[in-house]
Amino acid sequence: MCLQAHKADVACGKAIEAAINKSYFGNSLDTDKVIQELLPRFGMKQLNFVLVNMVRNLNWDNRIYPQNKEWAETISASIDEKRSQKFIAFSVQPGLLNLFADSVRKLEPERKQEQVKNKPSILERLQQSQEAKRPAKAMSAKKRKESEL
Repeated sequence: MCLQAHKADVACGKAIEAAINKSYFGNSLDTDKVIQELLPRFGMKQLNFVLVNMVRNLNWDNRIYPQNKEWAETISASIDEKRSQKFIAFSVQPGLLNLFADSVRKLEPERKQEQVKNKPSILERLQQSQEAKRPAKAMSAKKRKESEL
């Protein structure tokens, strides 16, 4: 296990804990604010990894939605329990962690759709590749003629 990765997991867990506690006010959690604070800092992959382990640690707790428990089982984030205990947010009320997990879970399909929209199709990439090669071929043929003269 990489010590640097473990430190990043611990930092992410503490940041989730702090952001949730800071964004809970008046019996309401601003999950969008929490996501906006954490996503640029840790990225979706790391955020999912730590959050999934937090949800799995609370699998016994009925305040975690069944959908979030199922989602947590579909994400590849297996580590030993002893290691995960170091970045599990124990001071976050499970119901609030559940609300945050629910928002992150629902955000994931939106992000994937956005990535697919921004990703050029295979046909577009092939056409771009062919267009890029055309001027080079024409230029090399022109250079050959000039060198023959």
